[in-house]
Amino acid sequence: MAPSTKALLLEARKALSSGSPQDTIEILEDLFDIDPNNYNGYVFAGKAYKLLQEDEKSRKAYEKATYLKPLNPIAWKGLIELSESIKDVHLNIASYNGLVKCYQAEDAENSSPNEDNKNMIANQLNKSLRIWQTKKENIPVDSQTLFYKEMLPGTNLYDYMNHGFKLPLSTVMVYERLIKLTKTAEEDSIVSAINKNKGRIAISTGDRLKTPSEIKYDVYSESPLPSYYHEIVNYLPDSDDESRRKYESLEFHYLYNLLKVFPSQDTPKTKKSRLELKTKIEDLISNLILFSSDDPLAWKLHFNWADVADLNALDLNEIISYMAKFPVEPLSKAFTAFLGSELSAFIIPKTKLESKEKSSSKNRKESVATIDGVPAEEEKKAESGTSAKVEEHEDDLEDVSDFEDDSFDLSKKWDSADILSTLIEAYNADNNSPLIYRILVSYYVYIKEYENAVELSIKGIDCCKKMQNYELTKLDNSINHLLIHLGTSYIYYQSPKNYDKAITIFDKILQEDRNCVKALIGKGLILIEQRCVPQAKKLLTIVHQDNPQNYQALSELSWCDILLNHFESGRQGLHLCLENIIGADFQSCERRGEIWWRIGQSYRLEPNGDTAEYFNANVKALKETPNFAPAYTSLGLFYAEEAKDDMRATKCFYRAFEISASEIEAAERLATQFADNMEWDSVEVIASRAANADKFHAAPSRESSWPQRALGIVALNAHDYGLAVKHFQSSLRVDPKDSHSWVGLGEAYFNSGRFMAASKALNRAMKLNPANWAAGYMLGNVQREIKDFDAAIKTFESILAKEGDQANVLNSLILTLLDSARNNLNDGFFGHAIDDVLECLKVAQRLSTNTTQDYWKYVGDSCGFFLRVQSEIPRFPLEVIKGLLTPSMQSTVPLNNNSAIFTEVNELDGVTKENIINIDSSQPVTSEMVYSCQLMAFKLSLNSAKNDSLAQASAWFNLGIAEQRVYLLLKDSTKKQYLQAASKCFRRSIQLESNNALFWNSYGIALSELNARVSQHCFIRSLVLNPKQPQTWANLGSMYLLNGDVTLAMQSFSKTQSIDPGFVEAWQGQGIVESVMGNTARSNQLFEHSFVISNGSNEFSKLLYGLSVFEKLQDTTKSISKDILESAILALQKYLRQSPTSELALSIQSSLLERQTDYISAIGHLEKYCEYLEQCYERTGLTKDLVSFAKAKSRLSRLYLGAEEFEKVIQNADFCLNVVSDITDTDEAVKSQLKSIQKCRLSCHLASGLAHYFLDEFDSSIDMFTLALEESHDDQDIVILLSQVLWANGGKDEKDVALDQLYSSVGTKGNSLKITLLLGVIALVDDIEDLADAARIDIANLPLEMREHDRVHETEEILSLLDQRSPEYKQETDPAVRRDIKLQHYQRSSILHPGSYAIWKNLNPAVALKIAQQASEEIATIDLSNEYTRVGDLESSQRAVFFAPWNVQAWDSLASAV
Repeated sequence: MAPSTKALLLEARKALSSGSPQDTIEILEDLFDIDPNNYNGYVFAGKAYKLLQEDEKSRKAYEKATYLKPLNPIAWKGLIELSESIKDVHLNIASYNGLVKCYQAEDAENSSPNEDNKNMIANQLNKSLRIWQTKKENIPVDSQTLFYKEMLPGTNLYDYMNHGFKLPLSTVMVYERLIKLTKTAEEDSIVSAINKNKGRIAISTGDRLKTPSEIKYDVYSESPLPSYYHEIVNYLPDSDDESRRKYESLEFHYLYNLLKVFPSQDTPKTKKSRLELKTKIEDLISNLILFSSDDPLAWKLHFNWADVADLNALDLNEIISYMAKFPVEPLSKAFTAFLGSELSAFIIPKTKLESKEKSSSKNRKESVATIDGVPAEEEKKAESGTSAKVEEHEDDLEDVSDFEDDSFDLSKKWDSADILSTLIEAYNADNNSPLIYRILVSYYVYIKEYENAVELSIKGIDCCKKMQNYELTKLDNSINHLLIHLGTSYIYYQSPKNYDKAITIFDKILQEDRNCVKALIGKGLILIEQRCVPQAKKLLTIVHQDNPQNYQALSELSWCDILLNHFESGRQGLHLCLENIIGADFQSCERRGEIWWRIGQSYRLEPNGDTAEYFNANVKALKETPNFAPAYTSLGLFYAEEAKDDMRATKCFYRAFEISASEIEAAERLATQFADNMEWDSVEVIASRAANADKFHAAPSRESSWPQRALGIVALNAHDYGLAVKHFQSSLRVDPKDSHSWVGLGEAYFNSGRFMAASKALNRAMKLNPANWAAGYMLGNVQREIKDFDAAIKTFESILAKEGDQANVLNSLILTLLDSARNNLNDGFFGHAIDDVLECLKVAQRLSTNTTQDYWKYVGDSCGFFLRVQSEIPRFPLEVIKGLLTPSMQSTVPLNNNSAIFTEVNELDGVTKENIINIDSSQPVTSEMVYSCQLMAFKLSLNSAKNDSLAQASAWFNLGIAEQRVYLLLKDSTKKQYLQAASKCFRRSIQLESNNALFWNSYGIALSELNARVSQHCFIRSLVLNPKQPQTWANLGSMYLLNGDVTLAMQSFSKTQSIDPGFVEAWQGQGIVESVMGNTARSNQLFEHSFVISNGSNEFSKLLYGLSVFEKLQDTTKSISKDILESAILALQKYLRQSPTSELALSIQSSLLERQTDYISAIGHLEKYCEYLEQCYERTGLTKDLVSFAKAKSRLSRLYLGAEEFEKVIQNADFCLNVVSDITDTDEAVKSQLKSIQKCRLSCHLASGLAHYFLDEFDSSIDMFTLALEESHDDQDIVILLSQVLWANGGKDEKDVALDQLYSSVGTKGNSLKITLLLGVIALVDDIEDLADAARIDIANLPLEMREHDRVHETEEILSLLDQRSPEYKQETDPAVRRDIKLQHYQRSSILHPGSYAIWKNLNPAVALKIAQQASEEIATIDLSNEYTRVGDLESSQRAVFFAPWNVQAWDSLASAV
């Protein structure tokens, strides 16, 4: 029989009691087979599984039991124990709730509560509390929080436990623990999130890292802390006000922190949430203030958020309470200073009250109210009304007996320094309080510290706007208050620069409050300062009508009347103000002093005004305000202009400026006196102090930009041009129409090298004041510096047309014309350069009565241009120069013991007064005449030099340079007297100025041909003085090269290049060194480089470049492009304009022109060269000169041959042959030239033979070719030439002789390309089949290296023609095959020469056109035109005509296309 359920339960209980949980489980399994819903069995199972530490099975067993009997407490108690064991707070809370429901059902059934059950739950809760709050258990904060929340009001547990009274913790304690846990958890969460973000990097735009504010907002917005703070207050004891204020303060702080981190997105939802939060905070602040909380932040926000329109509208009771509670808070200190200052209109009680007795003896402080609009009648009633007002205020005040600190003793008078230091201390401690900003700015304005007021006002406005943005607080009154003070400060700070800002501020205020008196008056003051007096009067009239008791408005309105010449009505208004401003405070006295001064000004401005009244009014002004600076200025003007007492006037001006640097008129008078005495340091001191003043005080007609302009002038005199620019710019910011400042700015820019800026500034000055010719003069100098010479010349000429012959303008015009000439000379415009020089000499004639050292230098430089462009010497104005020199040649002996050296120089160069006078103007001008005039001009410059060593050194140097250039011009080693004269001049200049590196350098150049050792010393001395001077290194290298030391020369030139890579002479010198060393290719590269970097402007580079191109032409293995050839010809053409007698340039130019087939021009240059060589031979009689002359004649005959002047060819060739025939091989002078003489004879024979041939003198021609053949030892080229002549004009015998000559040459010297091709041509012309076959075979078998010399591809053309004569071609009927035979040689050559136009034009016209367009090789324009013609369309035909207008086929193609 199976055991019963009861028996199994008993057995299970025994097993459980005996500590056998496993046996218990086995028994219960049998039980559940019988009764699967046995409640007690599941309870036993829960306990057994718990003992076995199978917590999940235990939980399920207990939960099954509670499901079966939810009102049975046994299973719930088991669950409570299990949840505590496994630290499951949710299960624990649910178990407690289940247990409470069981007991509540029991109480309902029994109709009475069972206190034992409550006590049992309380005991169990105590046990649970020990578990959940034990630190060793590491219970999560969330779990602890959930547990504590179950003991809060509103839960079943709280309600069952007698509304918390039976709970182990009071409600307050529960909230406190929740607050502590939540606060700690939030702080940890925030710190953790911020630290986590520090180590992260956003990997995409969507992965944006949160800012700390966003992290805090995420935590604060979801936090229950505010509700905890709010709820705990409801459960505090009524007597515990301290705790209540504490938690209210904590709630306020938490919500305020949340407000500060609230998102800035202005969405409707966000804005609504922020407004709701702001409202809560305001309610909390109100409660805290109402109950006089000790939270300083609440008080601070209360005052700041109050946003009173006037500081005096604050609640004095609240101010006193705040100061008592928080005496060290920044706002409290600000209130202390405010109440102790004249700004406060409050009645301040005694700080130490005696027995709370009320005092009625206090009087309200006098303040600026008497000026700002308080009626004078109220001032009279002040004494009688004070007692009542004190009693009224003291009734409202709290007990202030706590004020025991002397710092709050506000009944005593505070001085300005104490107030300001206290306010600054408060601001430094808290710069985020709008109220502190308002108090401090108000006081700055009161004490006229406008600069600080401007700075603090701007910061305060920014602070208010930020607070409005983040705290949603309306601070319109605070912002307007600061704006009014900012606008007021702008009136006086850096005026008039800030007037526009002030106007903008006042207009903004008036848009919101049309009747704002301060804004209206401020705007009126600005209009007065801006000379807009009628508008100011109109505005102030409205203010006065609306506020008749505002005497500030009346005072300004009366001043407007005076400025508008309504003197009587203005004085009446001012006297009315004097009658009503009766206060004894400082501002009232100052206002009365200003009014008396204005009355005095009315007499000064009035025509025929009463000077006595003017004087008396200013004296009265000083009696009211002894330190009223404008009155001292007015008295100074009275003494200076009326009393003529300069001493007293100066004292008054000094006193006025000492009191206030804003007195610009007094400052200007003082500065003018110092400037007249050249005391620039004193001018700078006065102008600096005046410029740094906040506001200039000047008469209505006076300008206020003077101080900055004066400082600019001082800086110009000190050569501090950067500082001068700064001061003139500051002056123009004050007065943009000050033409003098624009001129000064232009001069400062000019001297600092900023020419474009100077040009703009001076143009502006000219527009403002066209009559200021000084600005135009400076503008012309600027234009000259920026190389706008035409504009500069025009500017100077316009000044001279208006102002007459001003010496400085004429000098600048001369200098401009010379600079323009140099610029044109460098650019290669030689004619324009000489035009400028001629114009310069015309201007110099207008200045001939005022000659100076510079004047004669300009004349000498003008003469020098003709020597540099010798082709223009015929244009030299000899009569003009003589007219300038002759009147000044009365004494050409310099001063200061220079006569001996001067005499030596005259003896060496031979240029004296008599030489100049004796120059025959009727004769053609020669270079000797020009350089004589030039040397005399420089001697006159020396004679005109001041008695100053530097000036005389410069004059000697200029004369030395001129002497040296004469020697270089003559190019005659026998004329070294000019070089000796130059060295004497340089030596004298060094004696006068020994530290001038340029002098030593020039002295070294002069001595390089006289004494190399001393020359080297001079160059080294120059380098010691200036080691980075490239020209000195280059000259040293030239000296070494001249003396044959190639190594040192190369080192010197390399050093020059390292100092200045763009120094042309260094590359020229290195090229010459390479040439001397035999490196021709390298030297040519260097010559080309020097020409490129000089942009073709360097004279010697042009010659060297032409030489390098000429030497390249000697290499027959290399071709040279037409562009390079034309560039060389152009360079030499310009060189020859400067040096038309240069034999080397003439020779090279004729050769280059011959290469370009410009025979006529080449003949002209070579004939000049021949003339030079002939003169040279006649002068020396040397055989080598005769050989050179013969060679030139040989070349000349060749050029005449090209020009087809055959008679002259024969003439020059015969002359050359006759000359050469007289030269014997035994002559030592020509042994080295025998080979060239042989070539010369050969050239003459060939030229003469060709000339005879073209003159149809065949016998003579053959004779010459025969002689040439003998001369050349049967040279194949001459054999070919002779054979061509014989074949072309001879009979059968001559043709046979020609063939014999060709065959003989081949037999003797081997086959050649030219002979083979000639035989082929002969076969084609005379149709000799045997010869044609042999020629075709020979040409086809020519080696490749020989065919490479055929650059025009005649081989393919002749082979093609020979193939067309062959039997195979004639027998072939297929056109394609015939075409292949015809083009086969071109096709083979196209592989070897794929880019050859000469080949492809026979194969493919399209490819030939592309090659022609690419210009990969030199192609004639007619060939390019033909290729376009072959295309045939309209565009190609137009191009064909464009490239070769003489091409008839192109025109025909164009006609067909159209």
